[in-house]
Amino acid sequence: MMRKNVVMVMTNMLAQSPKLSPKEYLALEAESSVKYEYFDGEVFAMAGATDAHVTIAGNLFAELRLGRESNLLDCGS
Repeated sequence: MMRKNVVMVMTNMLAQSPKLSPKEYLALEAESSVKYEYFDGEVFAMAGATDAHVTIAGNLFAELRLGRESNLLDCGS
């Protein structure tokens, strides 16, 4: 029920004001179970990541880090 109320508040707020202040966005984000992205006053709903996505992203990061540490990758620094 809480999630539905927060989503309704967010929807109403966006309908009333096309742009949110950072303070307004952070207040709503703190109460919401849905994640949003804030850009230049506009708020966009974000899709949730699956376990598979998180695992793949973590594995990719680990491989890149290992390659960087062993000088296998030249990242220009």
